[in-house]
Amino acid sequence: MVSITALGGFSEIGKMGILLDTDKARFVFDYGLDVKTMEGPLPVGDIDGIMLSHAHLDHCGMIPLLYHRGFRGKTFLTPATGDLAELLLIDSLKVQDRRGLTPQFLRHDIDQLLHSYTQLHYEKSMNVPHGKLTLFDAGHIPGSSATLLETEDRRIMYTGDIKFSETGLLAGAAIPKTDLDILITEATYSYKNHPPREQLGNELREYVTDIIAKGGIALIPCFAVGRTQELLLQLDRLQIPVTIDGMGITASRIIMDHPEAIKDRKHLRKAFSRARIIEEPRQRRHALREPGVILSTSGMMQGGPSHYYMKHLHKHEKNAVILNGFQVEATPGHVLLETGRYVNEGIDVKPKCDVQFMDFSAHCDRAELLAFFERMRPKKIIVGHSANAEGFAAELQKDGYNATSLKDGSTITV
Repeated sequence: MVSITALGGFSEIGKMGILLDTDKARFVFDYGLDVKTMEGPLPVGDIDGIMLSHAHLDHCGMIPLLYHRGFRGKTFLTPATGDLAELLLIDSLKVQDRRGLTPQFLRHDIDQLLHSYTQLHYEKSMNVPHGKLTLFDAGHIPGSSATLLETEDRRIMYTGDIKFSETGLLAGAAIPKTDLDILITEATYSYKNHPPREQLGNELREYVTDIIAKGGIALIPCFAVGRTQELLLQLDRLQIPVTIDGMGITASRIIMDHPEAIKDRKHLRKAFSRARIIEEPRQRRHALREPGVILSTSGMMQGGPSHYYMKHLHKHEKNAVILNGFQVEATPGHVLLETGRYVNEGIDVKPKCDVQFMDFSAHCDRAELLAFFERMRPKKIIVGHSANAEGFAAELQKDGYNATSLKDGSTITV
């Protein structure tokens, strides 16, 4: 028998954490934080290992806390995830300091995690206590993986965050059909489908071309890992000035060091070499002197250089801001989309610039999820990573699947 406990993130986007107990070993799958509150999942006792699906903070952000509390075992991940998680975790300490929060872990704990890394390449297996572990490309961000854990009597897969369709940066998830006793799946967009990426790329390029023709600047707030690189590749088809600012610069350099994690390193290197790279704050004013595009963290506009640019660009109708991914409730990006007002760091204005949303999601949509379930036909589906998890599980039950969702703190035995 296997027991699965929801430590966090099953009915929301944030602080994902799962405890899997096989009777002979206990593993944690992801242990993230809520980027808005900096809170983590529920506490967990003794464990035998950690499986990290990818580097986003809502999945990795509280793993150092487990080392702070005394864990000294291994964390299993891909090479790209290891390097990207280091970048984001160190930055999260800076964010907590800027917010005046007492950090729940220290740089020393991050170092403990780094020393515990046990790296796996896609589709290569490794023995773990009382089981076997295999990672598959999840297509979400560079290095992201779906985890297959095989015990004496169960085959369990955890998707992490997953995307099956191809993008400019990634080839999409590559998960072979296999017998599964339990599938723990994300369901972020179980309620909607995304536009085809090629169509969306064309819309972005046409819109940006119009903004530049009017003498304007398009600010595109974007996540450092995955989104900055995707949008850079989408815009590289145009011969226009593109500026990159913020943590996306370092993330891009890390990603280019991991050719196994992306579709075409050569193309990304060329696009990156053609962009203006902001290495120090005084260079930012130069990006505002001519029409073009600015790719800047953060994707939800709560931190990073995007606020600097927005302070200047919101005053003119010829400019634009293009939000392009999930916006956590109450973040400046979310407030801007919901109310039409930009509220951030003492500013509360109704921007004169145009505000757009383009759905460059790195998650699979409803159609992709349903096709995945149909292909895999798992014996049990556990739905999480969605405010709609309970409703989606009920839908799947009506379609003949043995499906359920969990509330944080609850346990299911299979």
